[in-house]
Amino acid sequence: MSLAITIELSDDDLKYFADAMQSAQKESQNLSPQEITDAASKLLQDGKDNKLPAFISDRLSRSTAWSRWSTTPASAWKRPTRSASSPA
Repeated sequence: MSLAITIELSDDDLKYFADAMQSAQKESQNLSPQEITDAASKLLQDGKDNKLPAFISDRLSRSTAWSRWSTTPASAWKRPTRSASSPA
């Protein structure tokens, strides 16, 4: 079974999303990685706690990433380190 979904965004829609992205980047520029991942975890938890469409809540409840994000504190996530020979 295949399913095709088409989303049409107007210029105003695109501007809205671009503005939202720029705002998020500006607001997060002085946050630590832990603060960012804590906020992402909270956002996911809030989504889980709110009434969402079934296809979204079902996906969240089955998602491995969701399970890891919701049960692992941000301080436990390790960022990969670069060796001296790795490109920047």
